Amino acid sequence: MPSRVHAILVARDHAQHLRRTLAALQAQTTPVDALTTVLLGRDTEVQQVAAASGADAVVSAPDGTSYAKAVALAARRTPDGHHVWLLAQDTAPEPDALARLVGALELGPSVAFVAPKLVRWDDRTEIVSLGVSMTSLGRTV
Repeated sequence: MPSRVHAILVARDHAQHLRRTLAALQAQTTPVDALTTVLLGRDTEVQQVAAASGADAVVSAPDGTSYAKAVALAARRTPDGHHVWLLAQDTAPEPDALARLVGALELGPSVAFVAPKLVRWDDRTEIVSLGVSMTSLGRTV
């Protein structure tokens, strides 16, 4: 049975980045089953983009909220048995990104999480990260 995926998108500012990320989500060959967007701060243009995005839920939080706390706010809406895809407003996954991530999870039933290769937003030839480690508080290392 294919995995069900709930995408959590945390957006702080930069409406143009959020538009690109939402377009990349729409272009996925394997669509997400649910999308919750967490808006940090009061940027009205970002709020308008999020409201028009078709997200299942849009949650607001204060500007100083950490990424980990923002994810926790949205994770409450994730049904049991769903995988969670974490995104920020400045990520634009390739059209087959979710299909590959889900495929990796299905091939390795003991795998707890998978992460893609990350490249620079403005220069796709420069690799930023080949994996992410996190502290117990959700900060990337």
